[in-house]
This record gives sequence, C-alpha cells and structure tokens, in this order.
Amino acid sequence: MHNYNVFALQQFILHIKGAHVHEMCMHSMMMTYHIIHISTCNINLRLIRLIYFSVHHFYITTCYIHCSTYSRGKEFRTAFQEIHTLKAYFPSVPFAALSGTLTTEQLRTIPSALGLHKPVIIEENPDRPNIFLEVKKKPQADSTVDQYEGIYITECDKLFESPSAYPVTLMYLPLEWCAEASSYCEEKFGGQVALTDCRYGVIFSRQDKVVLDELTNDLKKDTPRVRLVFCTSAVGMGFNAPNISHVIHGKPPRNLSDYFQEIGRAGRSGQAAKATLYYSPRDIASNVPGLKPDIVAYCKTEGCLRETILANYGFSKPASAPTGCNCCSNCKHSCECDSCLLEAVQIMDLASNGT
Repeated sequence: MHNYNVFALQQFILHIKGAHVHEMCMHSMMMTYHIIHISTCNINLRLIRLIYFSVHHFYITTCYIHCSTYSRGKEFRTAFQEIHTLKAYFPSVPFAALSGTLTTEQLRTIPSALGLHKPVIIEENPDRPNIFLEVKKKPQADSTVDQYEGIYITECDKLFESPSAYPVTLMYLPLEWCAEASSYCEEKFGGQVALTDCRYGVIFSRQDKVVLDELTNDLKKDTPRVRLVFCTSAVGMGFNAPNISHVIHGKPPRNLSDYFQEIGRAGRSGQAAKATLYYSPRDIASNVPGLKPDIVAYCKTEGCLRETILANYGFSKPASAPTGCNCCSNCKHSCECDSCLLEAVQIMDLASNGT
C-alpha cells in the first residue's frame, strides 16, 4: 500500500471542500484509491491537477451530466462548460459520469461531449411507480390572468380550509404568478404572518437566504409546517424534501426532461404522490421559444403518460408498474376496476338528473 503524506493530504481535503470537490478513500488489497467527486457548481481544474501529481491512484466522478448537453445546463451551472476538459487533462484516470435521467439522445451525445471513448453504460428504468401522472387542460377563461388564478386560488382555498390535512405541495409557476399566489394566500390568511408560523412560501433563485433556509429546513421535517410552496424552475436538481406529495405545474416546462426532473421532487420517501400538469393551447404553440416537441407530445397524448415519459429515456413501462386508475389520468379514463365503474355510473346519474 502506498504511503502518502497524511498532513499534506488533509490540507488537500480542506482545499477540496472549499472548492466544492469532495474526496474519499477506497481501499483494495494492494493500494488506496482516491475518489474525487466534482460538484457541478464549480470545477477547479488547477486544484485537481495538483491532486493528480500528489496522489497517483484516483478516480473522478461528476453528477448531473445530463445538463452538459442542453441550454438549461449552461445557464444553471456554468461549470458544465468545463467538464469536457477533464478527460483531456487526465486521460488515464478512470471517470464516472452520473445522472438520474438521460434521454436516448443525451445517451448518444454525452460520451463524446465528455471526451469518453466507448464507455461502459450502466442504466436502469427511471420509472417512479409511486407518482400518479395527471395532465389537465387549463380551465376556459377570458384571459391568462383568469387561467392562472383558477389554478392557484383553488389550491390556496384548500390549504386555508384544512392546513394540516393539505398535502405538502410544490406549485411551479412563472415568477410573477408566484408573487400573485403568495399575495392571495397572505390576504386569505388575514395579513402578514411570522415566517416561523406561515403555512405557505415562495422559492426562486434570488430568494432571501433567511427565508430560503427557513423553508428548506422546515420541508425536511417529518411533519412540515409549510404545506404549499410556490416556486420557479430553481427548485429542481439537488432539492430534496422527503415529504412532498404533490407537484403542480401551472404551465409546461420547456422539455420533458425538465418536467421529469421537477416532478421527481415528489414521493421521495416512497409515499404515494401525484404530478399534475396544466396546459393551454397557447402554452404549447409552435412559436413558444425553446419549447421541445417531447413536452408538447406529452400534453397531447391520449395514451399512457408513464409510457410517454419512459419512452423518452429508451424504456417501457415495467411489468411491476401501476396500471389503470393507479397509473395516470389517461389510463384512468379506460380503467374498468370496480371503483372506476361505480364512479362512471354516479357521473351518468348526475348528468341524467341535470345536476
């Protein structure tokens, strides 16, 4: 086993932590390997080169690599633009690239983008069977204002009526509508409420740190006080609140990958959860900047929503996946289980009675 200067290695680790690079040791029978894990918010190539010349047996890992090939990644993590240089600096170092969601197109293009030649690919079905998928057309309204109000007012009223019973929910909205929804809640709950007593909150990229810390810490509790969070796409990768049971989108994201990432905030403790996407013809029009065909197809499909998402990643719905009314809103329409048949009869009775 190689003998390293322990003090020098400890100093490296201190510097590494400061640069968002984490270092671990992995022992084998003959030597010690060092795993350098690179956080995607900062890539310090100079520091990694110093480690390379001092520690001769190490691996490099990096995560969220799906963001290295599309525009949002470069906006959201500027360091992604430097990832491709790692393999050039360290051609003989084993490299592991990690992602929770890679589309078939990304799987084809990412290896060359990272400078990887014939990599071994290990993958598994990304299905989240505990999340019920639902797509809804926005209610008919005279304006966009009325459409958004129809979505967030409904949820705010439910929260007000039964705060403790309301499921912990993320509602993705454009920033201006986050503000409107928060103002409505404030009025509904009788004016400003102390941050430590509030049942709702707002998360966006420039949110005040005190407010952000209070919200995120509360959402990590076994029984969060905060039940409804209005948020932008800033809540996505790396956001882990285990008790979220419902994710609502007031409009479609730009692509299906973004959507799958964002609904992945739900059901992280394995609990039953739901993902609801609202859309209007205007939201999925061909002139919407940056809108990808895959999210348009997801909104329009009459087939299984789960199958549509998984096909984007080269998978099919597994045999163990939920079916019928437990799968998605489209499958529920054709479900013939006893409860669904009874519900259909009740609806027809109401219609025939004119109520």
